[in-house]
Amino acid sequence: MEFRSAAPADEPSLTALWRTAFGDAPVGALWLTDPGRHPRTVVAVEDGRVLSALHWTPRPIRSADGATDRVGCLGGVATRPEARGRGLVTRLLADAVDAMTADRCAWSLLCTGTPDVYRSAGWETFPTPLWHAGLPARPAPPPDTALPRTAGAADTARLAALHDRFDAARPLTTVRTAADWRLRVPHWYDRTTVTLLTDPTTAAAPGADPARPGGYAVARLGPGAAEVLELALAGPDPAAQARALLTGIAVRARAAGHRRLTVRAPDVPAVRAAVEAVFPDASAAAAHTGMARPLLASRARVRATVTAPGAVHWFGDSV
Repeated sequence: MEFRSAAPADEPSLTALWRTAFGDAPVGALWLTDPGRHPRTVVAVEDGRVLSALHWTPRPIRSADGATDRVGCLGGVATRPEARGRGLVTRLLADAVDAMTADRCAWSLLCTGTPDVYRSAGWETFPTPLWHAGLPARPAPPPDTALPRTAGAADTARLAALHDRFDAARPLTTVRTAADWRLRVPHWYDRTTVTLLTDPTTAAAPGADPARPGGYAVARLGPGAAEVLELALAGPDPAAQARALLTGIAVRARAAGHRRLTVRAPDVPAVRAAVEAVFPDASAAAAHTGMARPLLASRARVRATVTAPGAVHWFGDSV
């Protein structure tokens, strides 16, 4: 067994592994857009075939104290079924920790449905707020608030401005670049999702910026569960914007045959008020799929960021 960084010749075997492990998820396609992918991908190779792999990407993530940390975001962790139980991932995680530390990453972040795999290597789970709700039969938007419309490619700059404004000081969010909006975000928010955008209206409250929409929300409404994956709010009445967006999503989810919805968003007053208004039976909960591991930063600093009030890591920033 050979443990090493990936090489260009490994790409067919790597992408086949990820296709087997993750199906239609864009792990391999997104990885191929990263010019620094090979040295940041560690593989276990036997007889010329990749049996296990993971990759990491340094990302700028906002901390609880207002600074921006260099964070090693881990993804693509996969092992071929016939090679499981041999400790391959444990070895690859150790190699990744060494590489991320050498790259001056403050800490490491990953999202997983199998946290036990990573606990022994130093990662700890943290809670992510969400709400589960039944969809009302006839959702009604708040008065004097613009109904949301479906956003298109021409709206990307407006979405980016809203995102930057809403998350300017929000712990655990990624500082997105133009390249992220061009490459990463469309990979994760694909044809199975819809992005709704509220436009400014003449009924906007005094002090509102008429040149900016009041918010956007991204929801997955395809086969399986319906869920809100991301939102951003701006203006003097963010709760009304959130209510309009959630109402628009509820209408579309109903039309797609769904009866329930999960809202994954920060637990802040505007979002909480909107969820309670649109979904009277909503129940608050928490997911524990996010995991963090200190590298150069202290554990206290990392935990302060991942558990800070209002903290969130959006699905669109996945690696």
